[in-house]
Amino acid sequence: MKKLSIIIPLYNTPLPYFKECLDSCCINDEVEIIVVDDGSTLNYENLLKRYDLKYVKIANGGVSKARNVGMLLSTGEYITFLDSDDVFILNQSVLDFLNKKNIIIARNFIMSQSTIENYYLYDKSQIISQSELKRNMFLLSNRSIDCIEPVWSKFYLKSYLQEYGIIFNERLRRGEDVIFNYEAYSRTKSVFYCNEFSYKYRMTNMDSITRSFDKIMVITTFQLLEEFEKLFRKLNTVDENYQYYVWRLVIRLIRKYYVYLSKEEFNTKVNLLFSNIIIDHYLNMINHAELDEYKKQLYEILVIKDKAQLYSYLRDVCDKKLLRK
Repeated sequence: MKKLSIIIPLYNTPLPYFKECLDSCCINDEVEIIVVDDGSTLNYENLLKRYDLKYVKIANGGVSKARNVGMLLSTGEYITFLDSDDVFILNQSVLDFLNKKNIIIARNFIMSQSTIENYYLYDKSQIISQSELKRNMFLLSNRSIDCIEPVWSKFYLKSYLQEYGIIFNERLRRGEDVIFNYEAYSRTKSVFYCNEFSYKYRMTNMDSITRSFDKIMVITTFQLLEEFEKLFRKLNTVDENYQYYVWRLVIRLIRKYYVYLSKEEFNTKVNLLFSNIIIDHYLNMINHAELDEYKKQLYEILVIKDKAQLYSYLRDVCDKKLLRK
């Protein structure tokens, strides 16, 4: 049995990026590389034949489908996931930690065209309790949440995932990592945090496009909330910190309005946002003493005041109330 299976969903990734990705996985004989091609139109044959790996091509079904197929094909004791344009920084010391817990979280950094940012939870390797991990998933700042929410830089004991039937939700097109990890974190007593780098995330121009506001973003946001409600019922649990996560998603949508829309479009869409019965449903289910007053103030600033004041207000709310540690 291999020590680690690296599952790489592939869809039309530029050849230079994909080559760098594969090169970074060639560590030693303990590592198994699995590439699941999600219906790419690019020809990778000449590149793939240079590597010792498993390759399967499927009809386009999304990243969740590709990851689930990869999990079925895997033979490693542990499983990890790598995007086909990203890079592993996986040394022997990280592999040596793969006997500590059901889940291991490692450090990562995000690289754009102009900057490199490090993302980590703690200054040293340590055990994290389930309660602390789940609480942090909903309350941490953006820099720290990128260590917890995504599946990259995580290592999962395969037998643990199989025991509880933890797979990716193929209905979701956004937020599939969050649902997967929340269930994975909820089934174990604790995880091990490894203060070693294991992942380099490459931020491309396509990331900027997917961060822009569109109708699909609204739909997928509420699909994610619906799936969270289903998961809570499945786990027979209620997370008291979930209310802050709902607010964070709503504020994220509002920030998209602020950045990408003209004044007229901005006012129109904000009015629709606050009259939308779906959003009202999620806002009303939050048991928060200041909800009505907060919503009123936010609405007045959104519609009546200028955008600079809106940005300042939202930033203050996020920093002081919603994303506090």
